[in-house]
Amino acid sequence: MRQRRRTVTPLFELLAAICVALSVLASRAEAEPSRPAPTRWGITTPDSAHDMPRFEPRLRDTAFKLLACAGVDSVRMGVNWSRVEPERGRVDFADLVARVDELAGYGITTPIAFLHGTPSWASGKSGERDQTEERKRAAPTKIAGAFWPPLDWADWERFVENAVRAFDGRIGAWEILNEPDLWTEGFNGAYGDYKQYLKIGHHAAKRANPENRVFVASMVFDVWLPRLLEDGWARYFDGVTTHPYGKTGAAVSSRNRATAELLAAAGVVREIWVTEVGFQSGGWRRGPGVLDSEEAKAREGGIALRELAAQCGLVTWYSANERGDLYGLNRVEPNMTLRPMPMYYEYGEVTGRLPRGGGPVRVEVVAPERPVTRGERTEVVLRAVNPTDKSLRVRLWPVGFVEALRPENDGPRSQDWEGELAAGESQTIGVVIRPDAQAKGAYPLGLAVICEAGNSLGLADLDVAPEK
Repeated sequence: MRQRRRTVTPLFELLAAICVALSVLASRAEAEPSRPAPTRWGITTPDSAHDMPRFEPRLRDTAFKLLACAGVDSVRMGVNWSRVEPERGRVDFADLVARVDELAGYGITTPIAFLHGTPSWASGKSGERDQTEERKRAAPTKIAGAFWPPLDWADWERFVENAVRAFDGRIGAWEILNEPDLWTEGFNGAYGDYKQYLKIGHHAAKRANPENRVFVASMVFDVWLPRLLEDGWARYFDGVTTHPYGKTGAAVSSRNRATAELLAAAGVVREIWVTEVGFQSGGWRRGPGVLDSEEAKAREGGIALRELAAQCGLVTWYSANERGDLYGLNRVEPNMTLRPMPMYYEYGEVTGRLPRGGGPVRVEVVAPERPVTRGERTEVVLRAVNPTDKSLRVRLWPVGFVEALRPENDGPRSQDWEGELAAGESQTIGVVIRPDAQAKGAYPLGLAVICEAGNSLGLADLDVAPEK
């Protein structure tokens, strides 16, 4: 008996010590709550602009490089059912998959995509034939994009499952439709129809991959989301998306907070992702977020982004590129080049990736100060200098060398450079151009530096003289 007591007593002491240790760890965990995941910084339309075709490869390359330099690490993409399956059974996701992979090559992921649209073969309806005359008069440009619920919901279920499988490992979250309570965005069904899209889409996405997350679409009006919560439909979504456009940055923050308060009041715990938000400088006076200037857009946009980052895991600016005085971080100039706007630099400041004044690497751009003529062979010198006392790992990306300038190289990324830039060392890239007959006006040319310690961007205008 004595020998047995000597064996058991240390075991009890050991168990007691383990319990005390676990108690201490638990109390520390309560005192030190886990840190939230860093904000993902998103964008829409990274390689095109409203009412424009997809950019040519060199312009697309510049667009992606500028976005990555400003701290964009995510894109919200749309997957339109009508386009990927124009005929029953003829499904092709190849182009969209290629876009996702192309973006990934610049360090930009696609954490969420919205599934949208219903083909006419599935619904039995088309905008031209079935849209009301009143709506045709109100928004004639929206006729082609109008869609109705499918006659057989099994078609929608199959489409969602196919989409999730096609992007498996690339996209892990799915938004069901885009602003479905606003008919001008395409959906011409009723609230009850949307419930079916959401419920069936949730089942299909989870069946394809249980790890996938399903988000309820952002609503323009404060009607459908409260009804979904009242109807117990929260079990069919893992998160909520918002498009909290407003007249000021504070108003944007307030709108987004209202969604969080609505969920809390219903006892529903869900993550909120912002999949669209932005301001414009007056190019569309009837649209949301209208301000008087690009400077005001940057000011209120910066306030909005900072506030939203404290509330959400993903904040997506609408949009990357625009013509005219609209929402874009970059403006598409008449000569089909991209010019960063004040909001672009504010975005970089908020993300912390492109601080004002640039990161530690200094950029020098040497371009002719005089206008060059079409057909004239000209070299633009791009130089990155490390003025610090330590080595820096960098990627050097030439930007702005669009097709009309006819760069003499083997493609958009052929002169990119990556490596260690030693203390006090410089690296030079010379890009030779020969502007063609389409070239005209000023082209912002330069170098984007991607560096863990902070990015840098240097640009200088090269003017192509008009023909005499």
